[in-house]
Amino acid sequence: MKNILLLDNDPIFRSNIQSSIEADSQWTILGHTVDLDGLDGYLSGQPIPMLLVGLELSPKEGTELVSWIAAVSPETKVIWLVGAREDGTFGIPRFIDGVQGYILKNIFPSELLFCLQLVGDGGRYLSHELYMLMMEAQLGERPFLETFVSQETAFSSHEVQLLRLAANGASPLSISHELSMSIASVKKHFGELFDKTGTGNYASLIRFAVENGIVSYR
Repeated sequence: MKNILLLDNDPIFRSNIQSSIEADSQWTILGHTVDLDGLDGYLSGQPIPMLLVGLELSPKEGTELVSWIAAVSPETKVIWLVGAREDGTFGIPRFIDGVQGYILKNIFPSELLFCLQLVGDGGRYLSHELYMLMMEAQLGERPFLETFVSQETAFSSHEVQLLRLAANGASPLSISHELSMSIASVKKHFGELFDKTGTGNYASLIRFAVENGIVSYR
């Protein structure tokens, strides 16, 4: 069981995120705190593999927070949760050195678990929806649609199995264990799936598979 600490001041969100995370037996919410003052007791008390930060902080505050976490608990990985503003739009974060993942607060539970697995295995993650929002802001244009190859694309039973595992939150490492394959082979197969579907990362690949009825979330 791997402990997660949640830093957020929205009780409804904290309850929802706890339900999503604890659906996977690998993770449990050790505790949550609503402000920065409550962090010290948790981080100095026992190892915390993962910290989810959902507070609205300025870039300066965020940088100072991450630097402090690295000094007090260097084994803790940080995932930043980006929430909606009052007008329904999402703030585009400034990337901070030492943050391993950026996701939206309204992320699907399966993608959240996938992010946790990937970051827990030493990777980094940027949610697909957040990436699209950043691209939109960068281009200064109206929202644009993703374009995928035809949904008539044929998939082998092995490819469907890989897609199903990924859609249900399995990391490449856990997939390699599940299917008794090397991690290099798993990544090679997913690279072929990226090419076949015209997607560029795991999040957009999973979204393609779900939207085209190839797999479904559990």
